[in-house]
Amino acid sequence: MTLFLRMFSDRNTPVRWLALTVLTCALLAGQPLAAQGDPHAVALVADADTYLRLGHPNQTQGNGSYLRIRSSGNNRALVHFDQERIEAIVAGGSLVTAQLERDIESNADNWTPDGGEVGVHRVSSPWDELLATWKCAADTDVYNSRPDCADPWDGGAFDPAPADTVLHTNGLSGWVQFDVTADVAAFLAGSTNHGWLVKKVNEGAPGMVHYSSREGACRQEPRLVLTVSDGGADATSPQLAMVAP
Repeated sequence: MTLFLRMFSDRNTPVRWLALTVLTCALLAGQPLAAQGDPHAVALVADADTYLRLGHPNQTQGNGSYLRIRSSGNNRALVHFDQERIEAIVAGGSLVTAQLERDIESNADNWTPDGGEVGVHRVSSPWDELLATWKCAADTDVYNSRPDCADPWDGGAFDPAPADTVLHTNGLSGWVQFDVTADVAAFLAGSTNHGWLVKKVNEGAPGMVHYSSREGACRQEPRLVLTVSDGGADATSPQLAMVAP
């Protein structure tokens, strides 16, 4: 894979370099994280994500390279994974665990000495990545300063009880994992999948973190890691081949 990219690393072809990098990330999304076995783990990259800003309640953040969680002007993140791909991975097998993983792009290191809990909540209504705002799940005009939707949701519609929480502290970096096994099991049993909302448990306490979004750095996108037993994933490793100059 590295050789494939180096062949197009000429300074005069930056666009071609970028296109191949994106293609490589797309090819790797949804492939096994490790050697096949039973059980085995497969990671899906999010198909939609954004964050909501109370301080700018009618603006969308769906194209941003990060997802911000903080208390000042409450910020909450939304993330969704394709239901058909979840079903395809688990098909013929059984779900063992499901982990929602977020990569910390930056940590403001302004948490209290004891840190603060961040929770993941199951979303209860549909939303649009490029139209979701603090006021609306899908605002029909995100360029004005008022909500344009029939049913404002005021910060998101979600289960008030978090599926899981993770303690965030000063110096925390890398990947954090939320256990969403029960939620994914419910999706597989017929409950509608609207994804998850991530927010601080105590939104009045200090602390800010940026997670990488799906528009951010390659291989740092939000991912859902499914551990499956007795089949349910392609046992053939992915292959890359040169098919044209």
